[in-house]
Amino acid sequence: MGAETGCGWVGAWAGLAAHEATCPFAGCQRLVALLQAQNEQLQRYEGLQSENQQLQAHNRRLEAHNQQLQAALEPLQAQNQQLQQRVATLEPLVDRVRALEREEEAEGGRRRRRHVGPAAHDPPPSDEALARMGLAEVVAALRTHTAVARLAKAACGRLVDLCGEAGSKQRAADAEALEATVEAMRAHPAAATVQEQGCWVLANVCSGSDAAGARLQRAAEAGALEAAVAAMRAHPQSAGVQVQGCAVLRNVSCGADAAGAARRQQAAGAEALEAAVTAMRAHPRWAAVQAYPKPNP
Repeated sequence: MGAETGCGWVGAWAGLAAHEATCPFAGCQRLVALLQAQNEQLQRYEGLQSENQQLQAHNRRLEAHNQQLQAALEPLQAQNQQLQQRVATLEPLVDRVRALEREEEAEGGRRRRRHVGPAAHDPPPSDEALARMGLAEVVAALRTHTAVARLAKAACGRLVDLCGEAGSKQRAADAEALEATVEAMRAHPAAATVQEQGCWVLANVCSGSDAAGARLQRAAEAGALEAAVAAMRAHPQSAGVQVQGCAVLRNVSCGADAAGAARRQQAAGAEALEAAVTAMRAHPRWAAVQAYPKPNP
């Protein structure tokens, strides 16, 4: 063993142990091995210390980051509490909203059923076909093909005929004839025949005593008063437009209740009085214009 460090002892194997016990070279070699082992342990310890310092530094960075997150979280927690309070306040309205949605869906279904008729891509029906149609079909055709002047004229003429039947005025209102007619008049302001026939429809539907008040209000909300004034102004020389326009203004403005007073105020705001005076001056020999016709029976 000591030969590696310079020991020159030579002897029998049986005396090796006794020699190494007293050989300084062997002792040095054992001491060096012990020191090397201790040095390796020290190096491992120092490495562990370095890793520990790195872990502690990383832990400090994590703690700082955690504090930043906590600081950012506090306002979010306050907002969350406010949102929870608002949700708790709105929860009682959920059932009401759902009920309204169901009502809207049901109303949408009713509207779809009322609007059954030709599709927008279908060709406009002929005048002969319109002459054979009932109220709902005519209104559906008029709304689908409002831009076609020929159809608007024929459809309004057919509605004039249909509204002369018993009980037809309310059926026409229920079929949305008032709204469809106003739309047609707005679509063809320069067509005197459309304006005359349209005013005639509005005046007829808004006459009679069978729930006429509801129809008058519906006509006013649909813009019948404004449409009649616009027609009279656009065609001052057409006595037919002036007569039927005056009839619309008179019929829709009727009513002794608050709703009637509001409709008269609406007519005044639409300058109905000025339109009527202009008509009377333009057609002094037309008794129907001068008399400002009463509602049809």
